[in-house]
This record gives sequence, C-alpha cells and structure tokens, in this order.
Amino acid sequence: MLIALPLAGCGEKQEPDPPEELSANALIAQGDDICERAREEVREATAQPVDDAAGNARLVGELISISQGELDSLSALEPPEELEAPMARYLTARQEALDLLRDARSAAEEDQAFEFARIQSEIADSQPERTRLAGEVGFETCSRVGDTADVEVAPNGGISPQDGDRRAPEGPQNDTGGGGINP
Repeated sequence: MLIALPLAGCGEKQEPDPPEELSANALIAQGDDICERAREEVREATAQPVDDAAGNARLVGELISISQGELDSLSALEPPEELEAPMARYLTARQEALDLLRDARSAAEEDQAFEFARIQSEIADSQPERTRLAGEVGFETCSRVGDTADVEVAPNGGISPQDGDRRAPEGPQNDTGGGGINP
C-alpha cells in the first residue's frame, strides 16, 4: 500500500499569511503596548548618565536598536482603512527621527559635540509633530513626551535621563518636553 503525503516546504517557499487588519481599538492598544515596552527599554538604557563621546555613541546605538525594533513592530500592525493614512504619516515621522538618531551616533563617534547637540535639538524640535501624528492615530503612550524615555545632552556633553511624565498639550508647541532624544 502506497500512501501519498504532501511534503510541505520541499522546494516551494511558503508565504506567510498577510497580517490581519485590526480594529481601531486593537491597533491603539497594541501600538501603545509596543511603545510602552520600548519606553521601558529606554528607561533601562538611560538609567546611568554618560559623560563622553564614546558613551554617547554607545547609548545612542542602544536607542537606535530600541527605536528600530519599536518602529518595526508598529509597522507590522495592519491598521483599519480609516487609520491607514494617519498611521503612515506617523511611521514616516518616526523613521525620520530614527535617521536623525543615526546621524547623532555618527557625530558622537567622531566626537563632534556641537553636531551631536544640533542633531539632538532637531530631534527635539520635531517631537511635537510626532506627538500630534501619534494622536491622530489615537495612540496615548506613543504620544507622550517628557517622560523618562527622553534624554538630553548633559552640561558635560553626555546624555542623561530626564524625569517627569506629562503629555504634550494640544496645538503648536515651543516646549518639547525636555528637549531630549525621543524618536
């Protein structure tokens, strides 16, 4: 007796199932959960201040890794049709901030303190827009600024953690909630 068994994976590439579209509430809950986990990782990474270029480069490298993972996880979520455009705008803004973080790491690696501070300022200046865009999606955790996930250049040129947990007020902002690196 001959039994024919299908051989899965023999020579044929199995395509993963496309992600299932989430409801708005599920998207917001999952996105905020992703952001909260990343914030915790940033809190741990920034628990000890650094005070030199090598420390800045190392820490910013950790922040890049955390932010890239967060962005990848957020990008994997399939928003409902009504949130596709706001989600795309938010993810684009996050990617732009991540690109700036990479520039900051390069400046730190080259011991260019003024360039490092300039890039950090650029990241901080763009934070209110990312906050606004996160709010368009409906995120709560992803739109917080000024909590301990923010870091800033210490007076000696290092990165130090910031304190507080406040939400950005509605509308245009001049205050970036501490002016730290928070893509």
